Amino acid sequence: MKKLILLAALALTSCATIPPAPVVAPAQHQADIAQWFAAHPEWGMNGRVAVNAPTGSGSGSLEWVTLKDGFTATISAPITRQSWKLTSRAGSDAMIEGLSGGPRTGSSAQALLQEVTGWNIPLAQLQNWMKGLAPSNVTRDPRTGLPQRFVDGEWTVTYEEWSHAEGDVPVLPKRISATKSSDTRVRLIIDTWNP
Repeated sequence: MKKLILLAALALTSCATIPPAPVVAPAQHQADIAQWFAAHPEWGMNGRVAVNAPTGSGSGSLEWVTLKDGFTATISAPITRQSWKLTSRAGSDAMIEGLSGGPRTGSSAQALLQEVTGWNIPLAQLQNWMKGLAPSNVTRDPRTGLPQRFVDGEWTVTYEEWSHAEGDVPVLPKRISATKSSDTRVRLIIDTWNP
């Protein structure tokens, strides 16, 4: 009996600490996001990424920084403590640093990442998924009005959780899952946004 009471108390405590999902007016929400990113053309996020694919799987922490002319993405594996930094800038080759044989360059950041890790991730689309700017074909959560699922080319993108607005930062994605066919999946958890 004591175990049941303890489990019930823990369940109630864990439920009480999770804030309810924000409720938004869809058009205003998308306008708020577009306005925020227009005011912050250079932005970043810290989080975690996990990739499951036939050509290579893995996970780690992710630090993403979008610049006016490109981006940098740093992935750190928790077990091996290996870290890679992928840089893509307009007018120059993409580069991955942190490899045992030294930096490697290529004309496409996406192709370079796939060559090194086996991950075929659409990086340009990934930036848009992170922003939460949903296309017109999006399915919305009926309870909150927030984007929930849409198809982007070969990928089905699902927003599993959204942050709460804080200061001038609008409601932005917190957990994103993207699947391609039945065997490739990218999961992204965004811990902090850095304007």
